[in-house]
Amino acid sequence: LDALDTIHAAGLIHGDVKPANVMREEGGRIVLMDFGIGLDRSRTGAVGSSGTPLYLAPEILEGAPATPGSDLYALGVLLFFLVTGQYPVTGASLSELRQAHRTGRRRLLRDLRPDLPRDFVEVVEKALAADPQQRFRSAGEMEGALEGVFPGSGHFRTRPVFARLRSGGKSSRWRLAAIAAGLFLTLFLAFRLYPHDALSQALIREAEKERWKGNLDLAGWLAGKALWLEPDDPWALLPLEISARAEGDFGLALALARKAYEHRDTYRTQPHVMMKVEARYALNLGDLPLFERQMKNLLRLDPEDPDGDRWLTLAALLRGEFEEAQEYAKKAKRLSHRGDPVGRGMLALALAQSGQGNESLEELKALRLDWIGPDPPFFSWVEGLALLVDDRLEEAEAALHDLAEGTPEYESNARFFLAQTHVLEGDLRRAVEELRTAAGDDQDQAFSGARNRKLLLLYELCHLLGEDRQAGAVLEKLGQPKELFPEEAADLKEVGVALARGGDSAGALAIQARLEELALEIERSTVEEGGSMPFGAGATTRLRSLGKQVKAEVFFREGDPDSALRMIDGALEGSWDTSLLVSAARIYKNQGSCPNALPFLEKIDQRKGLILHDHPATWWLLTQLDLAECYLATGAPEASAKALARFLFFWGESLDQLPELAGRVAALKARLAMPFDSATSALVRPD
Repeated sequence: LDALDTIHAAGLIHGDVKPANVMREEGGRIVLMDFGIGLDRSRTGAVGSSGTPLYLAPEILEGAPATPGSDLYALGVLLFFLVTGQYPVTGASLSELRQAHRTGRRRLLRDLRPDLPRDFVEVVEKALAADPQQRFRSAGEMEGALEGVFPGSGHFRTRPVFARLRSGGKSSRWRLAAIAAGLFLTLFLAFRLYPHDALSQALIREAEKERWKGNLDLAGWLAGKALWLEPDDPWALLPLEISARAEGDFGLALALARKAYEHRDTYRTQPHVMMKVEARYALNLGDLPLFERQMKNLLRLDPEDPDGDRWLTLAALLRGEFEEAQEYAKKAKRLSHRGDPVGRGMLALALAQSGQGNESLEELKALRLDWIGPDPPFFSWVEGLALLVDDRLEEAEAALHDLAEGTPEYESNARFFLAQTHVLEGDLRRAVEELRTAAGDDQDQAFSGARNRKLLLLYELCHLLGEDRQAGAVLEKLGQPKELFPEEAADLKEVGVALARGGDSAGALAIQARLEELALEIERSTVEEGGSMPFGAGATTRLRSLGKQVKAEVFFREGDPDSALRMIDGALEGSWDTSLLVSAARIYKNQGSCPNALPFLEKIDQRKGLILHDHPATWWLLTQLDLAECYLATGAPEASAKALARFLFFWGESLDQLPELAGRVAALKARLAMPFDSATSALVRPD
C-alpha cells in the first residue's frame, strides 16, 4: 500500500497488481514488483484494458480508463485470493467476466471465511466495491483501515496458497526487482525522449518475445503501448488479435485482423510480417487453406519462426491430418521459449488429439521433468484429455475435477471434459447433471464455443435418452448469435442440424440462410479490383459447405434421401468438419449403403481424440455400433465383433436406459457368425 500510494502520488497507476508481482523478503517487508506495467494517469484513456483479467475492476472491463481505484480493486482481489484460494468473480473469457460483474455474481468473503475478523472482511469488501466511488479514496486510506484491524506492523496471517511461488534466494528477488524497476524507468524516459516510431518498433519486438514465451498479458500491454504511439501499425495489432481470439472475442479479433491487413503495406520491406498479417486475417475469416499457405510461405522465408509451426500444428489437427500435425508440433516444441507451456506442450496436445493418449502422457512426463516452476495449468488440461483418450477414466475424472476447482481460466473446458468422462463411463444421467449445472453457470453468457460445446453435448444426451422436451429446451437455450462471425459458424451449423433432426425445417433453413448471408458479406468485403478475391474464397466455400450440411439434414428428415446425398457430396468439397463426416455416415448408412458409409465411419473412429476435445463423445461411441453393423453387412464379422466389443466396453451396462440401442446390440449378437463371447474374450480393453 505504501508503494501504491507513492505511485499514485506521482501521477502513475500500477495497472497489474497480482500475487506474482508481490514478493515478501526474508525480513518480512513486502515489495511491489513489475513497474513495467505502470501507466501515466494523464494518458490512460488512450491505452485501453491492460493487466490480468481476474484482477481487473469492472469499470476497466467496460472500457473505462485505469485509475488509482482500479489498483485498489486489484489489491482487494489479491487479499481475497490469499485468504480463500478463490477469486471473487470468475469467467473463462473477458466477456464472461463482464457479464458476471453486470449481474452481480460474486463470491462473498464472509461466506467463504466466516472465521476472519469482521473489520478485515469489511476492508476487503470495500476495496472490491463495484462502484469506484464506494472504494477507498486512496491507498493511504486503505492502509489506515488495515492498520486499525491489525495494529502494529499491519501484517496478518494467510493460508499459504502462494508458498510455492516464493522460491529462490534473496539475490534473485532483488535481481527481479531491479529488472522491473529498470524497465519502468526506461519506458518512463523513452516516452519523453525518443521518436515514437523507433520506440514503437522496440515495444513490438518485446511484445513478440513475450508472446513466444506465452506471456499474452504482457505482450498485449506492450503492443497496446506501441499502438498508442503508432495507431495503425499492423504488427502491433497481432498480439492483441491473438489475445482476443484466446478470450473468445471473435468480433474484436476479426476487426483487429482486418485493420492490420488494411495497413499491411507499412511492412512491404519486411515480407515475414506481411505474411503473418495476411495469415491472421485469413484465419479470422475462416479461410483455413489460405492461412496454411501463408504460414508455409513464412516458414520458407524464416524456418526458425516459432509461429509458423505452432499455427500449422493446430490447422493440421482441424483437418484430421495427425501425422502432419505431430511433425509441426515437434518443431514448435524445439523452437518455443523454455518458459512457454503452450509451445512446449504442443506435441503433447497433438498426440492426445491424434488418439495417442499414452504417448501424450509420456511426453508430458518428460516436459515436467524439464520444467522450472509450478506445473502450468495447460499441462494439466492436456493430461486430462490424454487420460480420456487412453480410457483411464477414473484418473481423468480426478485430474479434471482438480483443474475445474482450482484454475478458473480452465474451468469451462474442464467441466466439458468431466461430462465427456461420465459419458464414456456409461453414466449418462450423471453427465446430464454435470452439464445442467454447468449450463446454469453459463446462463448469462453469450453465444460462444465453450458454452455451446456443453449445451450441444447436453442436447445429444437428452435426445438419446428420449427426453425430447428437455432436448428442445436446450436448443432454445443455445439460441443464435446476434452478430455472426466466421469462428462461430460451425457452432451455428450444429444448431441447424439439431433443428433439422428435431423436425424444425423452417428453423434449420433460416440458419442455412444466415450462413449464406455471412458468405456473401465476406465476398463483398474482400473482393478487390478486377473481381479477384485473394482473401475469403476458402471461407465462403466452407460457409456454404456448412449450409449444405444443414440442408442435407432437412432433405433427409423430409424423406428426400437423394437430395440429401447430393447436398452431402457438395458439402464434402469444402469442409474438414468432423460433424460433416457424422452426417455423411448417418445418411449413407440409413439408406442401406454401408459400403459408402464405411469410409466415413472409419475416419470418425480415427478422430477419437479430436472428438473428445471438441465434440460430443456420443459421436465416437455410436460410431462403434454403426461400424459393427456395417462391417457385418460387408462380410467382415471379426471386425464387427471388435467394434461391438469397443461399444460394450463403455456402454454395456447402460443399455437398460437405451432400449433402441439395446435392440441393435441384441440383433448384432444374434447375426454374428461366430459366438460373440469367444470373438471378444481376448479383449481386456478396447484396442
